Amino acid sequence: MAAVVVGGSFFGDNLSFISDTTIVATSTQGCKLSDKFRVNSFIVIPAAMLILYLSLVVLLMPSLANILFNIVSALNILLTKMASIPGASIDNLHPTKIQTTMIYVIIVAVYLLAVKLTYIRASARCR
Repeated sequence: MAAVVVGGSFFGDNLSFISDTTIVATSTQGCKLSDKFRVNSFIVIPAAMLILYLSLVVLLMPSLANILFNIVSALNILLTKMASIPGASIDNLHPTKIQTTMIYVIIVAVYLLAVKLTYIRASARCR
């Protein structure tokens, strides 16, 4: 049931005409809505079909539901153990103002470098 809910929300968010992310993505990237839907459909439709098929298989073969439950339980145990590794959690991380500022400076510098490299590559193609 959780897969159906998550799959439905994923499908609806990526193919909704009135989604805030759809409007912002198309307006900021300078592309048409039809192009975004075409690209998203390559991602969403196979994922929705996989979720639909797996849901039908689980409904038709209840013994498979127990196997999937055991797999999910094992993954939850694995994630819990991974979270207990030192340094894996940032709950007790309290950066100072200067450290936070430096992180933002690094993020902006990497972004500007990426923009500059994109501009250089675009100008090299035009030659």
